[in-house]
Amino acid sequence: MGKGAYLNGINNSNKTVQQFEFISGTCMNATGSPGKDNAAPGEAFEQQYIEAKSSGACASKNSTAEFYVNYLDPSTGDYEYYGSFILVEARNNWSLQSSTDNVDVSIASGEQFAIYVTVS
Repeated sequence: MGKGAYLNGINNSNKTVQQFEFISGTCMNATGSPGKDNAAPGEAFEQQYIEAKSSGACASKNSTAEFYVNYLDPSTGDYEYYGSFILVEARNNWSLQSSTDNVDVSIASGEQFAIYVTVS
């Protein structure tokens, strides 16, 4: 098992946004729930738990997790891409690799890391 983190978010956009959707990654044990829940403007997302894998073939590799932020198009009922972010866990520390301009990520360390995502 590797270092875990709680993924928290708030929707500060003017769109209804879907729960963060795990798209791809390497050396991950847990990637949170698939995007099923929505957050209306001003609402928080349901907390997700993610965990890096740091044993076997992953013992000497960084873990990565890419998430999409999708908004609900009210005219079609379909989800459309709105933004994304990529997290990295290396040596028991989580960091942000990249994010789109409308996704802000801050990370607090601890026994379980807390990752805060703000969608604007």
